[in-house]
Amino acid sequence: MKKQNLRFELLALCLVLFPIVYALSVYDQIPETMVTHYNIKGEPDGFQEKNFVYFLILPGVSFMLNLVLASIPALMPEEDQKASTLRMIQATRIATLLLLGGIAISMVQTTDGRSPDYLFRWLGGGIFLLTLLLGNYMKEIKTNEFAGMRNRFTLSDPEVWKVTHRRSSYWFFYSGLVGLIATVFIETPILFGASLFILIGLCLMSWKISASEFRKRNPEQ
Repeated sequence: MKKQNLRFELLALCLVLFPIVYALSVYDQIPETMVTHYNIKGEPDGFQEKNFVYFLILPGVSFMLNLVLASIPALMPEEDQKASTLRMIQATRIATLLLLGGIAISMVQTTDGRSPDYLFRWLGGGIFLLTLLLGNYMKEIKTNEFAGMRNRFTLSDPEVWKVTHRRSSYWFFYSGLVGLIATVFIETPILFGASLFILIGLCLMSWKISASEFRKRNPEQ
């Protein structure tokens, strides 16, 4: 188990460092005046002088977020440290690091004014990947105070928790899978907006499932 944890932490560290290494490897090719922002039409509308610190911002955010997520198991009560919960936290960490790492690399590649099309695709695809991974592990997760669909309905009844996560897991998984496939075909501004809309919709639907199941089991409340 310790060896597995060590390998996982090394993988997470590599995902944090890779965008920095990539930026270093192509830094000489970056123009002296960099494009730093694009409007909704994909046209550059923000510029600044070449500065390597710019490429450290997102990896820094990624590193700090990874530390926060990595510290969650240590803060959890022992009874909540179930394998399913820990696997879900690890999956969330990897998906988050992949998403932020891809954005960081795309930031380097678009400094010369090239179309940010693949940046938007990565954003949308990353959100769909996170959705898929959450769905894959959600059905296994046991009642706890740190991860999962936590609301007054699921936390008050273990059976409501179980049903909510089992049903929601299929919606999350297949929505994420279809979304990942769709990243190849859908126009990028629509894709990014759709990924956020679907993720929010899935969370609201999970809340609706838990409320409905709770009222079914507790008609007097």
